[in-house]
Formats: sequence, structure tokens, C-alpha cells
Amino acid sequence: SWTAMPNFGRLNPIHSGNATSFSLGPERRKDAFGLRFDGFINLPADGEYTFWLSSDDGSRLRIDRQNIMSHGGVHSYSTKSGTAKLTAGLHAIRVDYFEQGGDEELTVEYAGPGIARSRIPSSVLTSTDKPATTKPKFQLDAALAAKGKELFASSGCASCHHLDADTAVASTMAAK
Repeated sequence: SWTAMPNFGRLNPIHSGNATSFSLGPERRKDAFGLRFDGFINLPADGEYTFWLSSDDGSRLRIDRQNIMSHGGVHSYSTKSGTAKLTAGLHAIRVDYFEQGGDEELTVEYAGPGIARSRIPSSVLTSTDKPATTKPKFQLDAALAAKGKELFASSGCASCHHLDADTAVASTMAAK
């Protein structure tokens, strides 16, 4: 039962597991517990990012081992913010949280180049420092496109499905 942010590095966790977001779903009780979230955040562009940490009770946010903000102590739900200049790509992120008593709440938000203030989505979080595999950029294969156009016409698709004027295809399927 803490009244200030504990030194999580000196504590032995009772339980551990994986989470897809910064939520209080993993807690096993309503009062007197702490959580540490460790992972990576994938940022889309270089620039200044603002982070908001809202909690009841104490919380702390670190990125690349740099303290972005501390919102320690026992308090009602409130918000603090901090900023950091970050490069595009993966950055280590750590959120610590403790609940002494009363309500249990934690919200982690961000905003940056091209990103309006919002909760950090699970789609930009990962548990590994390896970038998520992404689909290769689509490249048109002209031979396959021509074959597709031919099949579209010969299968009768063009009889019902009309394309725009630039790609108009006439049906070559004859009715019986």
C-alpha cells in the first residue's frame, strides 16, 4: 500500500503477462496494487510529441528511459502532460502505475505530427524492438492487369458492373 511511486525495479511481480494497451484490465484486485507496462511505440514521423497521463493514483511515463512526466502520489483522477522531440520509428515506452485506494483509473494519450490527441492505440504498440512486418507496397503487374481485364469482359462481369470512363470494358460474353 504505497503513498508514493514505488521503485518497481526492486519489486518482484506477483503476476506478469502481455497487454495490448495501457489499461487496468490486468489488475487482480481493486486497491493496493501496482502495474508496469514495458514495450515499444512506433511513431510515424520525426517531430515533437505531446503525451498526457491521467490517473488515480500515481503514474509515470518514460520513453527511451527519459522521464516524460511523473504524476505521483495519492490523488483523484487528474492529468499531466509532457513533450519530447522524437524520431520516426520504434521507441522504448514504460508506464508505471500504482493504486492506493478509491477509484482505479489510467489513461495514456499522445499527439504529434499528423496525430490529433487520442489514446495511444494498440496498433502502434509492440512488445518487441523489431518493426512489425508490413505488406510490401503494391506494384501493378501490367500482364496480370491485362489478363484480369480480359476475364472481366469474357466472364460477363462487364454486363452488370460498369467502370468509370477511363477503364470502360465491354462485355464479350454472348447470351445463349
